[in-house]
Amino acid sequence: MSRHPTPTPQGDGHCDIAIFGGGDSALDWAIELSNNSNVNLIHRRDGFSGAEASVQKVKDLNDQGKLNLYTKFQMDSVVGDKNIESVKIKH
Repeated sequence: MSRHPTPTPQGDGHCDIAIFGGGDSALDWAIELSNNSNVNLIHRRDGFSGAEASVQKVKDLNDQGKLNLYTKFQMDSVVGDKNIESVKIKH
């Protein structure tokens, strides 16, 4: 069984989130969390392995400015001691 930690919004319920991946779980979380958070979906390729309907929804949300989609990027480093302050990505 796999558990996916959910973000804890700060104060107003809004938080900045980085999601890495292109499968169903990454796409579903990106769609769901884009309702009240600044979501950055980062994937190392142009193609996605998730359901086509979810892929299209993510692309639509990106076009509407409700989600930031970065393809052909991957994680470079994570900054922060006890808490994550930022995530650096590279092309």
